[in-house]
Amino acid sequence: GSAEETGGVIFALLEAAKIRGGVSWNVVLSRGDAYVFLRSGEKSDAIPGLTIGCAQLMGFWTVDTTAQFDTLRGGAIRDALTDTSVSTAVASEIVSAAVLTTRLLNHCLEDTDHKSSR
Repeated sequence: GSAEETGGVIFALLEAAKIRGGVSWNVVLSRGDAYVFLRSGEKSDAIPGLTIGCAQLMGFWTVDTTAQFDTLRGGAIRDALTDTSVSTAVASEIVSAAVLTTRLLNHCLEDTDHKSSR
């Protein structure tokens, strides 16, 4: 869709997450694609001393020590992403709320368009 439509969807998702509470998020716009990551946090015991943000969610990691590098080579990344992601149920709840909000908003806008064209 258009940039305006994409922005509207992202806004609806983030508002639904805000209303739900207990959820943080990262948004990445890259090469015409939008990624919304719904998160329960940014730190995991699987990778002590490292924070997971947008770059890490997209696969880019900066490490300061060989020990950090060795930790990331194992299954620590997968474990850390699992630790910091919301559950499927929470994500579904947020997406459903965003869809409902978007539909209601679109209905209101259509209704306003019809009234203004009379």
